[in-house]
Amino acid sequence: MDPIPSRPAYRDHEEKIRIPVWLTKNGRHVTDTEMILLPSEAELLRERLTEAMGSTRSHLHGLLMDSPSTVLAPGATLVHKTA
Repeated sequence: MDPIPSRPAYRDHEEKIRIPVWLTKNGRHVTDTEMILLPSEAELLRERLTEAMGSTRSHLHGLLMDSPSTVLAPGATLVHKTA
């Protein structure tokens, strides 16, 4: 399961968090789908990922939140220079 870089997570009309993902089997793409989480589940996932990464806010997170950016591919993000 891999996140789809060109499709951001979003909140649906029922207030659930939907995360678009690619499903693969033996390295081959099977289908596009979405992970659907309650807001409390999404928050728990965020906390666990933050703990696993060993920080509360990464340098990359700061760049992405403070500057316009574009996800080009998995692991490749273009951060636009601000004036």
